[in-house]
Amino acid sequence: MGPLDVAHYFGVTLNTGMRLGEVMGLRWNDVDFGSGTITVSRTKNGSGRMLPLSRASLDALRSRVVTKAVMNPMTYIFQGPGTRPDTIQRLFSKALKLSGLKGFCFHSLRHTFASHLASNGCDIMVLKELLGHKTLAMTLRYAHLFPDRKRKAVEMLDRVFGKVSYAEQSELWDATEGTAPISSCGGAVSGRGAQVQPTPA
Repeated sequence: MGPLDVAHYFGVTLNTGMRLGEVMGLRWNDVDFGSGTITVSRTKNGSGRMLPLSRASLDALRSRVVTKAVMNPMTYIFQGPGTRPDTIQRLFSKALKLSGLKGFCFHSLRHTFASHLASNGCDIMVLKELLGHKTLAMTLRYAHLFPDRKRKAVEMLDRVFGKVSYAEQSELWDATEGTAPISSCGGAVSGRGAQVQPTPA
């Protein structure tokens, strides 16, 4: 693998969060440039998934199409003669040494992908799907990175009720006097001047 191959390999991994084996198993027929997606079929847990590709990933893959004399749909995108997992690991270690970074391994690219999405507010269930985790418990290791999740959840009420004042809320409760308590009838109040809406059985 040449320097450009290595750059593409690391770039696609960082921008998709795929595992080493998943990237090595990619073929050209897994890429849909039209929809900007890639299908990961050779996975750790045996369950395939489709990933949307970032602009950086698409650019890297398009560059490889240009540099390849022949693009056979069944050809591996990144594998070549002598390319093995330990080859990739060694190249990554070399890159780390040259950059002066310590305490990282190839899998750190996957963790970096997940950490950046989590810290920027990505929904945890979406993150689970992107990473291809079999259980939510595996994704929850990034839960501490989700910023102010509880506060943002409560702030949704301001948007739902349109910032109704306490006095206006009191008027709303008075208007519904004589009806069954909301908690017992399963109703819901929505927006300014709204009425209690019973939940269908």
